[in-house]
Amino acid sequence: MDDALDVAAQTRRIAAELREQAATATSAVRAAQAVTCTASVSRGERDEVTATAAGTGRLTRVHLGPAAVGAGPERLAASLVRVSNQALGGAGQRAAEALRQAVGPAWREALDSATPADPDLVERLAAERGTGRSPDGDVTAEAAGSGTITAVRFSATALRGGGGLGEKIAVAANAALEAARRPQRELAATLGRDDAYGEERLRASVGRFQGRMDTLLAELNQAGRRITELE
Repeated sequence: MDDALDVAAQTRRIAAELREQAATATSAVRAAQAVTCTASVSRGERDEVTATAAGTGRLTRVHLGPAAVGAGPERLAASLVRVSNQALGGAGQRAAEALRQAVGPAWREALDSATPADPDLVERLAAERGTGRSPDGDVTAEAAGSGTITAVRFSATALRGGGGLGEKIAVAANAALEAARRPQRELAATLGRDDAYGEERLRASVGRFQGRMDTLLAELNQAGRRITELE
C-alpha cells in the first residue's frame, strides 16, 4: 500500500507541474496575441494611411486621412499594402519575442521542434493565395500564406465617400489572410500538429501538455481507487 501511495503522490506532483506549465504557456499565448504594431505612411495628417496589426496576424484597425482617398485607387492600394505588411510583420516579430520572454527553455524547445521539417512544404504553404471581400463588395484584398497582403482593390463606387472604408479594408484583408492560411490549418488538422506561426505552435504544444495532464489525472483517479480497495 505504501508503494501505491508513493505512486499516487508522484502522479499528483507531476499533474500539478504540468498544470502550472500549461497555465504559463496559455498566458504566454495570450500575451503574444495581445501585442500590436502600427505602421503609417504620410506626407501630412490629411494624407495619412495607417494600419495596426495584432499578434494574431490580423489587422485590428485601418485609418485613412481625409485626403488619402483622393490620391486615387492605385496609389491608395499601394500605400495600404505597404503599411499593412509593415504592421503585420512588426506584430509577428513582437509576438514571437513575447512568447520567448514569457516561457521557459522547455517551451522554447517545443516551439523550435514544432517547425515543419520539409522546406518545400513550407514554401508551398507560404505561396498559397487567398481572397477576401468586405460584406458590401466595395473592397477586395488578396493575401499570401506567408501572412502578407499582396493586393487591395476597390469597386467603382468605394472611394466616393460614405465612411467606414477603413473598417471594410480591415475586414477584407483579414478574410484574405484567413483564406490564404487555411491550407496550413487543414494540414495541421490532418497531421495532428500545428502550423508555421509561433502562437499556433505554442497553442498546439499547450494542447499536447493538457492532453498529457488529462491522462495523468485519469491515472491518478485509478490509483486512488486502487488505494481505496487496498484499504
